[in-house]
Amino acid sequence: MKSFILILISLVLLFVVGCSTRMGDFTILSSKNVDIGGKYKKLERHSGSDITPYILFFPIGEPNLEEAVDECLEIGQGDLLTNVLVETSSWWAILYGQQIITVTGDVWEKASMSELNEKSTELYELVSDEKGLRLICVDDKTKVVYVEFLSRQLY
Repeated sequence: MKSFILILISLVLLFVVGCSTRMGDFTILSSKNVDIGGKYKKLERHSGSDITPYILFFPIGEPNLEEAVDECLEIGQGDLLTNVLVETSSWWAILYGQQIITVTGDVWEKASMSELNEKSTELYELVSDEKGLRLICVDDKTKVVYVEFLSRQLY
């Protein structure tokens, strides 16, 4: 009986397949409207994901990047992400599987009026100029964060 169970488990594991792919790194990413010129504070690093099931190797939909970004921002209670890693992964075993898109990044929240008046909170200003979109420390104009982002508008 034990050997039958071991053979059955071995056969199931033989048919479990999966893979993971790094889709890209993004300097700044958001699915919300952000205030250029607004002041932001850095919160914590969080992850969000969107999952689509597979039944008999046929996907029931497709995972959505925007949904994963929205979940990450909702979990972190913020407005934009920096240092973002986007990954996709999938796995399936005989009859069922999943395709997953995961977004991980540092969450930033727009500063409240009380935080703008406090000196203890380190705030950054979101600036758009000829160099692109950047976050610059409000108290120390020499401290520039995330300079390499090239902004473009999509129509």
